[in-house]
Amino acid sequence: MKGKKKILVAMSGGVDSSVAAAVLLEQDMKSSE
Repeated sequence: MKGKKKILVAMSGGVDSSVAAAVLLEQDMKSSE
C-alpha cells in the first residue's frame, strides 16, 4: 500500500458533498489503474 492516501470527507447530506465524494472516488479509481 505504498503511496496510498487517505481522504476524509465530511458529508453534509447535500448534493455538493455527494458530487465531491464521487469525484474523489473516480480520481482514486483512475490513479490505481
